[in-house]
Amino acid sequence: MEGPSLGTTRESAQDCGAHDDTLSAAAIGSLAFVSATFAHEALGHGSYCLVLGGRVLVHPVSMQCTVASPMLVAAGPLANIVVGVALWIVLTRFRPSSVHFHYFLWLTMAYNLFDATGYFCLGAITGFGDWGVLLTAVQLWWRVGLALLGGLLYYGCMHAVASSGYVFLGGTSSGVARGRRLTIAPYLAAGVVACAAALMTPLGRSYVWVAAAASFGAGLGLLAIHDWGESRDRPNAEHVLMRSSGWLIASIAVSCLFVFVVGRGLSLAP
Repeated sequence: MEGPSLGTTRESAQDCGAHDDTLSAAAIGSLAFVSATFAHEALGHGSYCLVLGGRVLVHPVSMQCTVASPMLVAAGPLANIVVGVALWIVLTRFRPSSVHFHYFLWLTMAYNLFDATGYFCLGAITGFGDWGVLLTAVQLWWRVGLALLGGLLYYGCMHAVASSGYVFLGGTSSGVARGRRLTIAPYLAAGVVACAAALMTPLGRSYVWVAAAASFGAGLGLLAIHDWGESRDRPNAEHVLMRSSGWLIASIAVSCLFVFVVGRGLSLAP
């Protein structure tokens, strides 16, 4: 029996874009966002609070601690930077055999890097978030300069994310629609999960705006890079994101825990 031709095995994913499963992309996107949020709130803020002997109350996109420290405030963004850079190093040197796992690591890296640098830019100007607290005593002109630096860092992270995930991005006219699908679906899913969890908190409905900023706002860079794959070879058909029941089930389970458990406030004590 004649085997598949070289042309068939080399078929580009952009030509089979219809086979990318949008539901799986959304599911993996929500998992990636929750992972980046836990890196910030639990691994960063929470673990340092426990080290200081405090009690931790983790909410969807915030953390309350019974002790105060500037380093405690900085621990969240620093955790995002460490996790994001570590994943970037891994993805630039190794490519996971599973396209779904590759996509998950790539999105997790994106949310970690975009969260850290996006909030640096926003916080320097508005005083919002962790960076805003840390920079509150800095003079206005310095804060403007730091905001510009944050913008440059965010733009640099967009390039880092695009270069390590080019197989998911469009590089030709036929691939733009595919790249758009694989960035819009996780972006919207992350925002919906974040806002749904925020609705469950006792912190008030205004907290939903904080969750929207943390998801829809910080993740905007993901939408902008949907067609940044043109500098690389076209991805092969093996990079098509097929429907995966395992990832869908994992996403539903984790999202429910995030909304109904963390949403109400998850308490941790030493």
